[in-house]
Amino acid sequence: MSHANGNDQKVALTTECQVLTPLKEILKLNILQYQTGTQLFSPSQQRQVKIDPVTLRKTVMSFKMSDGLTPVDKLIDGDAFQTALQVIGSSPQIQSGYNIGPMFSYLMKTQGADLAPFEKSAQQIAYEQAMQSWNALAQMTVEKGGDLKSLPPQPKPADYGYDPAQSNPATASQVMAPPVQQVAGHVNNITNNITDNRGS
Repeated sequence: MSHANGNDQKVALTTECQVLTPLKEILKLNILQYQTGTQLFSPSQQRQVKIDPVTLRKTVMSFKMSDGLTPVDKLIDGDAFQTALQVIGSSPQIQSGYNIGPMFSYLMKTQGADLAPFEKSAQQIAYEQAMQSWNALAQMTVEKGGDLKSLPPQPKPADYGYDPAQSNPATASQVMAPPVQQVAGHVNNITNNITDNRGS
């Protein structure tokens, strides 16, 4: 059964070479030639991004994609992946040499789970650390019978530039996503520009 999808892979590779690759090249060249400057909403970054055609033409892009028929365990060994996660969690040297949070998100994304929207921002981490320090100081003051009024003001999210509403991906997408009509308008503008430039 390990080679049962061999014939399907032949069909997929043939279709990729004869149909999809030329189509992707045509779409890429059309975008590079006729794309105008605009702003579009990025679902992965949850914000508006500026499209600069000059920068786009100068950018060297490289993509690594599967054909959709190759099993995941052929691309990334599942046993090696599990072992790597265990080593990352138990090795202080690895934790001191890498940003574990983003690396864990990237490894999970290779398995189909994108955790990047749930990563804490630097502002949130600073606020939470300040709150932990303030809570520890307040607890110590209570244990010693001190007056809580003598404590410094309790940290607020705004003091660190942290907005709790933006930490929820669902809330952030509702707040920052542009209307559907606006996105459709950008797509129509790009299509019209390509058609006009071809006609001229």
